[in-house]
Amino acid sequence: MELATERVVVTMTKVELADFARALVQEVLGRLDAAERLHSDEPQIATGTLSVNLPGHEVAVEGITIKLKTREFALLAALAQNLGRVLTREQLLEAAWPDPQAVDDARTVDVYVRRVRVALGTAASLIETVHGVGYKLVKAAVSPAAALKTFAGLGGDPGPATSRYMSVTSGPYHRAPL
Repeated sequence: MELATERVVVTMTKVELADFARALVQEVLGRLDAAERLHSDEPQIATGTLSVNLPGHEVAVEGITIKLKTREFALLAALAQNLGRVLTREQLLEAAWPDPQAVDDARTVDVYVRRVRVALGTAASLIETVHGVGYKLVKAAVSPAAALKTFAGLGGDPGPATSRYMSVTSGPYHRAPL
């Protein structure tokens, strides 16, 4: 029995190798995040000011409940369960429609995405169009104002006990702009 000893030699610069390794690590981490979300017991998915409660079929933007129709919620839920990943129109059809073959045009998804964006209002920008591919729900950090509202009980002064921790422009940990 003879073993194959051929190999392929690929030449690349250190920068190209670093970029390749970085892209590979990001892909693996993205897949791990998606797998963790699919298998987690976490019924609530949040990004930025948007919160999706899967078992309760509820959507909230900045703490205000938004009413969505069944297909609109299913479409948003599919995007939320795959946070940060691009879903094709066909994948969204399969996720949101019980019989995707009954839908005669993949552009139906575009219409429903537009409806969801209108319903989300200020959080509409969290749904990104990836031209030629599909859509994704982006991971967004909570704005400092939204975090303060949540921390302080949806608005108002956080009170004297917490105000000393809220300053970002002064104190020992403040860095001057470069």
